[in-house]
Amino acid sequence: MAAHSPTNPLRGEEYELFQGYLQNALQSLTHNTNISPQVQKTVTAILQAHPIAPDIALRHLIVQFPNIDRTQTIAIAFFNLTKYLDPSAALKEILVNHPQLSPADKETLQEIHPGESEKIQTWLEKNKDTLKKVTELYLSGISLKEVPSWLTYFPNLQILNLSHNSIPEIPHGAFAHLSQLQHLDLQGNVTLKRLSKEDFYQPSILTHLNLKNTLIAITFKEPARFPEKDPTMIPFLKELEKSNHLVI
Repeated sequence: MAAHSPTNPLRGEEYELFQGYLQNALQSLTHNTNISPQVQKTVTAILQAHPIAPDIALRHLIVQFPNIDRTQTIAIAFFNLTKYLDPSAALKEILVNHPQLSPADKETLQEIHPGESEKIQTWLEKNKDTLKKVTELYLSGISLKEVPSWLTYFPNLQILNLSHNSIPEIPHGAFAHLSQLQHLDLQGNVTLKRLSKEDFYQPSILTHLNLKNTLIAITFKEPARFPEKDPTMIPFLKELEKSNHLVI
């Protein structure tokens, strides 16, 4: 078991879970094309130096690259969470540290305590206009069991990362309200088994769809193993693959 960090409020199994989420977040940085090769190389080196203590690795990363918004967002979100199994609490922390929202935007949100999901929902409703300025949302590894209904509050998303959660299926039309969506990451949702063209705004401008380590990927590569849940899924994915917009 990893040693307990003196600044982390978690103990035992919760701390182990925290470490796992941090490891996923750090690993995702090493493959993020929006981050410079220098940073990716440093992240890899830090991970290798601290393979069983990603919280220590993350601190080293923050010290070396204090001005990288995405790194800071991931770091602060994970360090401040006290309930890692509450997606709404995770969303609150992510928004509090979101570089596209101003301090004034976040003022009332900061007053909401972990576990007060109803207050977070109320804040989203009151700040619908403010949230229209958010174009990127990284919700990786926050224990989502479904595509969150509160995505409707972010109509101008261009980049959406839902990777490494526990989403088994994409509801019909789940992303149809996201007319600007270009980059969608669903990798690591290992039981995810359905997706179709009709789930997206049409005409879609999607240029990147990551389905690595999902049942959809297995179905696409070996259709005989898993009967198709949606007959439109494979043609849709082949269309993306032909345009080099599919990672699978």
